[in-house]
Amino acid sequence: MRRDLYELTLKLSDIVEIANIIYQLSYLSFTYCLGRLGILNQIAYEIEFATPRKSKRLQIRNRSVVFKKISKKLFFGYALKDNIFVAEPEKALLDTIYLKSKGLTELPEEELNLGVINKNKFLKMSKYFPENMQRYVRLLATRF
Repeated sequence: MRRDLYELTLKLSDIVEIANIIYQLSYLSFTYCLGRLGILNQIAYEIEFATPRKSKRLQIRNRSVVFKKISKKLFFGYALKDNIFVAEPEKALLDTIYLKSKGLTELPEEELNLGVINKNKFLKMSKYFPENMQRYVRLLATRF
């Protein structure tokens, strides 16, 4: 899998769990997490994690795993689920909007299912994010 780390067979869930262990201080987020949570109608091929550490890309069993750096003050809003740290739905959406505001990702609004997002929690969490994305957050919040 990587230097001095071996595994006989891996399922996708194992790859996600191992990636989360390999590059600690990270949690599953962004468009991959949104797809996994059913918020985005498509699932990204790249497995994406948020980290306060340096951005990094790994290949594990022919799967691309990307660790994307976010500010330490934005490293919150996740929980341990099935041995993997996973962003809460509201936080995964905000993380993705954050990358979109920096021009680093796309977020197809027509593909979003916002029914599982808690509007109050979403708006409360958004206060920690940069001002330049607040207008977009408020506009999006009118949709749920």
